[in-house]
Amino acid sequence: MNKPITRSTINANMLKILEVFLDAPDTPLVGVDIAIETGLAQSTVSQVLAALREAGWLVRTRQTDTTPQSPWKPYVLHEDTRLWLSHARGDIARLTGASR
Repeated sequence: MNKPITRSTINANMLKILEVFLDAPDTPLVGVDIAIETGLAQSTVSQVLAALREAGWLVRTRQTDTTPQSPWKPYVLHEDTRLWLSHARGDIARLTGASR
């Protein structure tokens, strides 16, 4: 079921999206918010989120009390992914050209 993320499947869009999760590691995020934050098309964000979910890097959260009518289920980073990415944060920033 888990389709691994490999060096050949990581791209700039994926790195931008992962950086958004790192900026708010405990905040559940939905695709539309990620699209706004990154400037990426919603369809691109959806494809990347699906790939990250298939790889086990993201998990869907339960609907929260703050967004009961939302048709989107938020994502959060898997705990192991969060730990790994926090160590790789400098590399991610360098690869995306970000200065956050």
